[in-house]
Amino acid sequence: WGMEGGEGTNYPPTMRFRNVAELPTVACPYPSEGRCAGRLVDLEITANGNYQGCDTDSNGRSGDGFGEINLAAGSDVSLRFNLVDPLTEEQVKPKKLMLKIYGLTQGEGGDSQMQVYAQGF
Repeated sequence: WGMEGGEGTNYPPTMRFRNVAELPTVACPYPSEGRCAGRLVDLEITANGNYQGCDTDSNGRSGDGFGEINLAAGSDVSLRFNLVDPLTEEQVKPKKLMLKIYGLTQGEGGDSQMQVYAQGF
């Protein structure tokens, strides 16, 4: 995945993770209790600008509840995260949201480092 990456191959600029969360509804205010089904939503991640990938074959779901996005050393990208209703394609804005970033690494010898900046939420 990426706008450009992986040996000059062009990829679509959007990655989508299906059913990442189950949100409460009027009919099911507490879906986590397992007595009823809430509203399932997808996570859509869009690269704004030039994406230069590294090991793009590893991009996507990784393990249980994780996603992976690889970047080439020395590059940067702006990513937009949106929760989307899979039936209507409309953006969903939950009352509460938690996003955790894992695996920020540094290249061998300290020649590349990762940083995350968040805004607009």
